[in-house]
Amino acid sequence: MKKFTYLFIIFLFLTLLVSCGSQNDGISDLPNSSSTIEEPTYDDDDLQDQIEYMDTTITFADGMISSTSSDVNIKDNILTIDHAGTYELTGFSSDAQLIIDASSSDLVTLVLNNINLTSLNGPVINILNADKVIINVKENTENQLEDSSTSSIDHQAVIFSKDDLTFNGTGKLLINANYKNGIDTNDDLIIINSTIIINASNTAIKANNSLSVTNAVLTLTAGNDGIHVENNEDSSLGNIWIESGLFTIQANGDGISSSLDLYIMDGIFDIISGSISTTNGKGLKATHNIIISSGNFNIISIDDAIHSNSGILIDGGEFNLSTNDDAIHSDDELIINDGIIYIVKCFEGLESYVTKIKGGYIDIISSDDGINGSGGVNQSEASAFNPDPIGTASLFIEGGTIMINTMSDGIDINGSVEMSGGLVVISGPLDGMQGAIDYDTSFNISGGILVASGASGREQKNPSATSTQKSVTVYLDTSCTQMIHIETINGETLLSYIPEKAYQTLVFSSPDLTSTNSYKVYIGGNIIDETSNVHGYMISGSYTNGTLFDSFTATAILNTVGTPTITDIRPPRP
Repeated sequence: MKKFTYLFIIFLFLTLLVSCGSQNDGISDLPNSSSTIEEPTYDDDDLQDQIEYMDTTITFADGMISSTSSDVNIKDNILTIDHAGTYELTGFSSDAQLIIDASSSDLVTLVLNNINLTSLNGPVINILNADKVIINVKENTENQLEDSSTSSIDHQAVIFSKDDLTFNGTGKLLINANYKNGIDTNDDLIIINSTIIINASNTAIKANNSLSVTNAVLTLTAGNDGIHVENNEDSSLGNIWIESGLFTIQANGDGISSSLDLYIMDGIFDIISGSISTTNGKGLKATHNIIISSGNFNIISIDDAIHSNSGILIDGGEFNLSTNDDAIHSDDELIINDGIIYIVKCFEGLESYVTKIKGGYIDIISSDDGINGSGGVNQSEASAFNPDPIGTASLFIEGGTIMINTMSDGIDINGSVEMSGGLVVISGPLDGMQGAIDYDTSFNISGGILVASGASGREQKNPSATSTQKSVTVYLDTSCTQMIHIETINGETLLSYIPEKAYQTLVFSSPDLTSTNSYKVYIGGNIIDETSNVHGYMISGSYTNGTLFDSFTATAILNTVGTPTITDIRPPRP
């Protein structure tokens, strides 16, 4: 999959601009770091890839099943195992079924050794009772299991288990689930080191209690969800834990869905979710929290690419997200500590009630808001006299680099914004009814660099006067597509920027704006010996040949250059 790399200069900004961090208490139960998450533990038999000793070898053929031991029950095309042991399966049959109905204390191990089985009625492997069943996919083997779409027996999956189920071994298993699901267990499911390919008419992999995956290769095509873990009876169950692996998922429903928490420590994920005929289909989804430590994610989704009904924590990883809806959405809290996030298509880029950005590189192209803070609004207060009631959402920018290119609001928070570090560059809307910056109560800046360009109109807002860091808003007479350049009276560059769209206003805030200096604003010109250009934001080089627009001295917290149209300026919130 595609890899992403930082421009070296971004690291410089992250080093220079990250502040000490927000003291705001979170509203979710997200941890501060993924490193505090307790990893699941595996039994020794879960980790055993190679099994040397077999209690019994069972050979399948059309119309016949043979065994090296009388410890199994064979009747017509049905094999029944009723006690613990290690059973090797080999051969081919166009209509056969294996049933495990052992004691609740029995461990049953199946070793797949180039087995190819089809069941015309019911599941191929039906686990009715055991303590745990291990399906070992033997090294250097290719195995296939398939059921029938015309089965006269209703069943859940090609492989169905009422108890704990583990897949291990480094061989390959192909499952064609023509009736419903590929793998379905009522208890815990573990997959370690195996290569599993599933083509499912419904859900490829389904578990009730939990799913744990380590170093597996999963290629899943599903008419519904790719991976779905949900317990309808116990809300404390339903976790998904992914330590590592390669995941290629094409699903008409969700790519990976958990009814509780989704933990991803590492892995490579190529996910296409949703279909043209439906508006559903999220890439990664959890009812509670999503916690991502690292990994490579390439997600194309109809619905949200990453969605949580509670909180999302991103500690790292590389993301390429394309969606018809939100790229990253959490109902309660979103924390981004690090990572490289490219959002190449979305309705809204980041959306949450509370958003905290502490590091990383975030690149957003959105048709609506780049970053949206929603929630906390009592819609019952809305009226003809107050159609837009004040919200209590919040955005904290403490570090990182954020690039936003939007046709609507760059940052739209139904509440307040606190910026204490980082670099934010916004190429905002062409329409004056939207603004590069929009918020309800306050936008306080105490550190970092803010560059926000957009149209001139009533929705364009400036930082709050309660900020401790100075800013300047430049109002041009007409819309412009040329570079805007700000330097000191002595020629020291503070800003060289070519917005990605036409603009008429620009808001700039930097620690380098001081009351002891005077500044000049130029329009047009060129950068000579440019070494880095990130979406028009020039980081180095020599400026030349611009036209002086105006000069100013930053004597106030909020400074202006040029003259706004009074009727275009939206009045401040009460």
